[in-house]
Amino acid sequence: FNDTATTEIYTLSLHDALPISYIINETSNIVGHSVNQTGITKDNQVLNLLISTSARFRNDKIIFTAFIKDISEQKEMEKKLLKNLNILASHREDLKRLSLDAIRVQEIERKRISQDLHDQIGQSLSALNISLELIKDQKSSGADIEKMIHDCQALVSSTSEEIHRFTFELRPTIIDDL
Repeated sequence: FNDTATTEIYTLSLHDALPISYIINETSNIVGHSVNQTGITKDNQVLNLLISTSARFRNDKIIFTAFIKDISEQKEMEKKLLKNLNILASHREDLKRLSLDAIRVQEIERKRISQDLHDQIGQSLSALNISLELIKDQKSSGADIEKMIHDCQALVSSTSEEIHRFTFELRPTIIDDL
């Protein structure tokens, strides 16, 4: 046990570890049984043990053997592995929740951008189209037409600025870090 075969087990119910009965006959060679059992050393150290027992029929005699192996380290590693698997599952759930939150935020932002594009750019382009229709249908003097063209150019300029503002808001923030 723990690199020494001389550790004495203080408390161990071998009755619980051994099988109730073996089926032995002249044709049987080995019948075995293994069980995990907890033992306590004289210094109250708890050990997880694997107890393997077997019976052999040899020369009209039944020979019983038992092997006891300290598997405390293996059991501790199994506990750690299970704990880490639970942590991993928890992190996966967190990641899934965060991903869904990110998608939800993206959808809200897309809806806002769509509404802004419709309200601001759409209105500007509609106003520009109406102004151009009025110019086309205008029978007035050149000065009136020139003012209408100037107003259309101002509208195109402000619409262009709004488009630049939208593209600035949409560009990835990682570009700022470069």
